[in-house]
Amino acid sequence: MRRVFFILLFLGSTLFAESLHIIPEKSLIGFEISHIGRMEVEGAFSDFMVDLAITDNYWPSANVAVTINTSSLSTKNRMRDRHLKSDDFFDVSQFEFITFKSKSFFYNNDDVWVSGDLTIRGVLKTIEFPFFVLDKENGAFIIEARPTLNRFDFGMNSHKRTIRREFMVNMQLFIVSN
Repeated sequence: MRRVFFILLFLGSTLFAESLHIIPEKSLIGFEISHIGRMEVEGAFSDFMVDLAITDNYWPSANVAVTINTSSLSTKNRMRDRHLKSDDFFDVSQFEFITFKSKSFFYNNDDVWVSGDLTIRGVLKTIEFPFFVLDKENGAFIIEARPTLNRFDFGMNSHKRTIRREFMVNMQLFIVSN
């Protein structure tokens, strides 16, 4: 499922001739969370799908849907992965996917923001966060976002004294145009 489909739709009768594709090996959807008094723990999901549609390269016209397979989580530590996949955290046996569906894109000063519905562990919450489009050469670019979320908002209440409640999502999508 680690596919990303980019659909550029234009008003009128013509479709933009350039197609965009993600390079999965260079893309990432992950998270960072701190153990208080210990270390920063990083994890990533290897199985995700992102659908993006944008009209006339104008972000307020865009739509995005993200689906992440929770069982693809890895911190490169099997014991920690089992614990994060348990009902203490992501509860992958009960909640197979994390989803995000945009409601709107808007400009705030020079930044582009997205507002949408995020569902983790069956809990739906509307969130807003900025994202950045970083230009590269030869038609390639990166979309990067780092929203901070409160794990308690999604029912991940275990280890309140040893693991911080806030965690940062790390999304980097490497995109090339043909």
